[in-house]
Amino acid sequence: MSIRWKLFILLLLVTLAPILLLRLNAQQSMREVGDDLAKRTSSALVENVGDSLKRLVEDHARLLKRERQLLETTLELQSSRISQFNAGRLFLHPSAERDTDRTSVLDTGLYCNSTATGECVAFGVDDSRLVEFQGGWGRWWAGRPEKTDHPYVPIFRESFKEYGEMLMWTLYARTGKGLLLYPAPPLGVFNQEWRDDGVSGGLYGGMGMMQDGSSMMQHGMGMSRGMMRGMEGMHENMRRMWRGIQNLLPPPGKGSTKTVWHGPMQDPMTGRAVFVIVRPLLSAAGEAEGRTAFVVPVNALFHAGVHLPDISTSMQAYMVNVEGGRLRIVASTVRRQNPVHGDEAHMGWRLSGAETIYLGEADGEGVSEIAADLTDEKSGIAVQPLDGRESIWVYAPVGLSGLHLILVAPEKDVVAKAEALGDYVENRIHGQVRTTGIILIFALAAILAVSFLLSRSMTRRLKILARQARRLSEGDFDARSDVGGHDEIGELGRVLDNTGPALSEHVCIKEALNVAMEVQQALLPDGSPAFDGFEIAARCDYSDETGGDFYDFVPRSISGESTLLAVVGDVSGHGIPAALLMSSARAYLRSRAAQPGPPHAIVEHVNRQLSGDTFGTGQFVTLMLVELNAGGRELHWVRAGHEPALLFDPASGTMTELMGPGVSLGVDDDLTYETRGVDIAPGQIVVVGTDGIWEMRSPGGEMYGKERFHEAVRRHAHLDVRQMVDAIFDDLYAYLGHAPQEDDITLLIIKATDETGTNAG
Repeated sequence: MSIRWKLFILLLLVTLAPILLLRLNAQQSMREVGDDLAKRTSSALVENVGDSLKRLVEDHARLLKRERQLLETTLELQSSRISQFNAGRLFLHPSAERDTDRTSVLDTGLYCNSTATGECVAFGVDDSRLVEFQGGWGRWWAGRPEKTDHPYVPIFRESFKEYGEMLMWTLYARTGKGLLLYPAPPLGVFNQEWRDDGVSGGLYGGMGMMQDGSSMMQHGMGMSRGMMRGMEGMHENMRRMWRGIQNLLPPPGKGSTKTVWHGPMQDPMTGRAVFVIVRPLLSAAGEAEGRTAFVVPVNALFHAGVHLPDISTSMQAYMVNVEGGRLRIVASTVRRQNPVHGDEAHMGWRLSGAETIYLGEADGEGVSEIAADLTDEKSGIAVQPLDGRESIWVYAPVGLSGLHLILVAPEKDVVAKAEALGDYVENRIHGQVRTTGIILIFALAAILAVSFLLSRSMTRRLKILARQARRLSEGDFDARSDVGGHDEIGELGRVLDNTGPALSEHVCIKEALNVAMEVQQALLPDGSPAFDGFEIAARCDYSDETGGDFYDFVPRSISGESTLLAVVGDVSGHGIPAALLMSSARAYLRSRAAQPGPPHAIVEHVNRQLSGDTFGTGQFVTLMLVELNAGGRELHWVRAGHEPALLFDPASGTMTELMGPGVSLGVDDDLTYETRGVDIAPGQIVVVGTDGIWEMRSPGGEMYGKERFHEAVRRHAHLDVRQMVDAIFDDLYAYLGHAPQEDDITLLIIKATDETGTNAG
């Protein structure tokens, strides 16, 4: 078989089979990734939406509790003012109050009348007057309602000044004296028919009213029997309209001061869902003399039902009671089969009315678990069907009249984006399959052309290149192929021809680096010194053949006192430049240490010398210099831009950083430094390291960090200093794994002892 056919078959096996396998694998992998991405995205969306809604309802419950307390406090204050006024201890003049403050205290958007067609007709209210219904207890409807500048107006207006955006009406029922309603609606509001379908039309359905609000009877028109029947109908309408408020609270017992919440119920004049807060008024003798109340729109307390988050257009909010393990709907923001008529544009909540509806009654047992949680005053999230659709339920108790708030969003709406993402990935997979098919056809054609047109020239020149590569591997750097051509093989020949001289040069450089490494290693101390009262050990591992880290021990004898300087330095950068600057810093340090002077004077001298060497290069040196006194218990140090040394006390487990001001050496020749000192007790350990320790990264890219370093010091503190140094290095390289070492590592450990120190190796 000719070389062409062999090459063709070989190329088919080498290229076609992997391409097919890769195509199939990529197709399957992309499909799995798309499915997994869609599932994970769906799960994340459901979880995030659930958490967001749960925070919403829980925050709403907390806000409702605060607003409830504020309303009760305001009602209590209003009751107190009424009692003081009735007892003659408070003087009010409504006309004077109106003259000094003409600013409206009302939210006028609350006052409109719902019609049978769903239209809400706004009507104005007067916050400077109130409506008075003459009559006794239980007979507030008796007589014609009248607007009046009543002395109680300033008391009621003061409450609305504080919380007008939350209040709709305030009522004051006086035993034997009738009812006061504030603010005053136009009397025409009471001139409409009350409907059995739940639409409130006013109090005076059976009596016609003139434009100025007066009755026909007032104008002397007389009344027929039909008109008398109309008045009887009027009285019946009035009784039905006020029955809910009249039955809110029976006459309070002696001494009772309890504030009671009722509702939600329907406001007879606007048709809105409202809560009524009632507080009895007692005389000084403890006898009931009336009661006062706030009428609060449900929307003012339950904002979550009106301002739902933009998650789903089908999201629904429910206000429920728990009855026998079931959730009875009290009000909702979703249209029911027989809803309470009203203007949905301004009514966020709609009462269920007389109809008893249980939420999710036909959707499984999950509803009973939600009911149990709400009974135990617990909030939560559940995925549970509603009307046959899988939905996300978020619920929380609100602490008001046994009510609970539930938000329900269809799960399909929440995960719609995830499903769209899955479809997008599937479409991209099909496009990729078509693209790889076309590439495969072109690859086959290219393989055939290459195998038949280039086999002879390629194989001949490849043999020449193979012989040349073999000679280079044997150390013959003068080998040349002289393979011509302008294709890749010709380029490879020229590269191999240039490889010989380059390898020869790199071998020379490698030998020079080995010499430099030996010289630099020779500059490091050969072992650790024996010094009275201390054990000392150090180790330095370079990331390249040469590096910028160094440590040194310089004994001094100044004025008969023996001290030892232990130094750890870190030069910026790596390689030969860092090694040269390290050698200079070491030389400057040793030459100055031989002269008298405190440690900071030595560091200042080294800085001045290095500043001239590093000017314009951007290089610098960080340094930590520690001075030990023979047999003494005082330690001095100077810090020049280096990480603080650590002082560890194994007895107490405390670890202290030896701080101090000081900029890196070589930055400015006019810098000053400071010598600091501390007493050191036997057993305490001083640890000095370079940033290559805590900046070492695992194969996953995570830094070793200072916390792990501090823990390693604590863990190995019981060892002698040489064993302690080696144990920490073993921890570092175990953490590094197979990842490359990116920076030099230097570690110095000094342990105070009761005995004369020995060389720790």
